[in-house]
Amino acid sequence: MRKKIITVLLSITILSFTFLFNPVSAADGNDGEILIIRDDYGVPHIFADTKEGLAFGMGYAVAQDRLWQADLYRRDAFGSLAEFGFATIEQDYNTRKLGYSKVELQEIFDNWVPTQPEAKLKEMSLAYVDGLNAYIDEAQYRFFVLGDPSMIPLEYLAYGLLPIEPFTIADTTAIVVMMAWRFGGTGGGELGFASALQALEAMYDEETAWEIFNDNYPQVDPGAPTTIPSKGSKYPKGVIQSSIPTLPDNIDEIYEEFLATSMEQTQLSESLGLPTKFGSNSWIVRPKKSESGNAMQLGGPQMGHTIPQIVLEVGLHGAGINAVGMAMPHAPTILIGASDFGAWTSTTGSSDLIDTYIEVLNPDNHTQYWYNGAWEDMEKRTERIYNRTSYEDRDIYRTIHGPISVWDIDNDRAYSMKAPYWKNELAAEEGWSLFQQARSISDFEDAVKVVDAGHNFLWV
Repeated sequence: MRKKIITVLLSITILSFTFLFNPVSAADGNDGEILIIRDDYGVPHIFADTKEGLAFGMGYAVAQDRLWQADLYRRDAFGSLAEFGFATIEQDYNTRKLGYSKVELQEIFDNWVPTQPEAKLKEMSLAYVDGLNAYIDEAQYRFFVLGDPSMIPLEYLAYGLLPIEPFTIADTTAIVVMMAWRFGGTGGGELGFASALQALEAMYDEETAWEIFNDNYPQVDPGAPTTIPSKGSKYPKGVIQSSIPTLPDNIDEIYEEFLATSMEQTQLSESLGLPTKFGSNSWIVRPKKSESGNAMQLGGPQMGHTIPQIVLEVGLHGAGINAVGMAMPHAPTILIGASDFGAWTSTTGSSDLIDTYIEVLNPDNHTQYWYNGAWEDMEKRTERIYNRTSYEDRDIYRTIHGPISVWDIDNDRAYSMKAPYWKNELAAEEGWSLFQQARSISDFEDAVKVVDAGHNFLWV
């Protein structure tokens, strides 16, 4: 195998231009020597003696290959695409109203307590950011001081987006949040179901409408294929309880507005090569069915085709980790891959994780909603959203249930979204990050238990 060896020793390359770009000290992320070795396909393999070193090296390698992509993910997650002409202010507002502020994102990371401190996941996350920034610092030093643009992605030059803004842990946390909602945030279809029921009730008597509705949208479908047959599950069956509220007469209009906004956001992301699709395949073959006598696994994540691809391939070697597989450019995590102890993959589940709430608004003050027998003030924050020439200040509101997604002021209603992993999205990242350190299926199961988002996980 032809090898290209790059030794990352930042104490030599960074200290000379600290005054320009505020680089991190090498001691923060580089505990010993870090090697980035590329195979014949250009896949980076990171070698280090510490987990922090692995993460630092991966951040540097990802910046070498996918810095512009990582930056686009950051802007998509924060709702700051309009600032550079990639979106409208309204589109950025639609992103921000369902997300968190930068202060909240920092708090989410600070408050995150991993279940396995010895895995050093917080330390690895910080070191990964340091690795990204080490590359940015070196690239900008070469460009601004030496006049060498070779390390700057072409897009920054073409769009005039220099200097490159360093990454923060709030930035990568924002991308984790975006991915958790985008690939694991299933459900939330109540508006569509309500609209369908209302349409049926307009065509048929109430009993017939309900029969047709339940045939098309059953709460429990005994014939539906499942990852684990009920007889093979060690967990008790759940009991579904539901309540049917009195639906507003204009629920179809509300649904159309919600759907139009969602489709517009999806089209925007697709136009920029950002991840929008989910739904994957996986096969496992037991040893008795395999010609080799070994268990076999095929992981087939299906997220669409873009250039560059949504994911990248990487290897992490050292500090008890020896794994290769698929990652995304925001975390030192092999999402789907193989190690010395097993292979893992996943598919997006279709669990109903997100609930839609109809909030009854105070006719005299539409920023108050009825909750537990009293009018409650909504939580409010103001976001300044820039485009290329100006900016607008937009107010964002939440209730006890979650962010407001649609307003119906004329009818004193608003619609909010509730997710089980609200402000706990890093737990999902934690579970994925533990896979590359798992040494048994028991370790893998412990990691899976941490993930609140909707996925199916497989290990051989």
